Amino acid sequence: MKVTRIEIEGPNGKAAVVRDGAKVRIEGEFLVKAVDTAKGTCLVKEAFRRAFPVTARRGNVVIHAQDLQAYLDSYRGTNTDVAVYLRVIDQVLGA
Repeated sequence: MKVTRIEIEGPNGKAAVVRDGAKVRIEGEFLVKAVDTAKGTCLVKEAFRRAFPVTARRGNVVIHAQDLQAYLDSYRGTNTDVAVYLRVIDQVLGA
């Protein structure tokens, strides 16, 4: 079995990590702010997209995991926080 796509959600957004041939793409959206209006609450979201080659150095993969964690959790986490997202990327990479 080969994992080529994983969808994940954090408290602040959601993303898909996709292996597309020789590239890995990370695409998703995160909450920027919630605005109260007369008709209810309006959520303002922002999309993000990252891509890197499957052969990327480990340090570069870790940086993408750190960015993904910050987008979905809405804060810069510790190594333990980032490790969860790094495992998801590793599954798609086949590492």
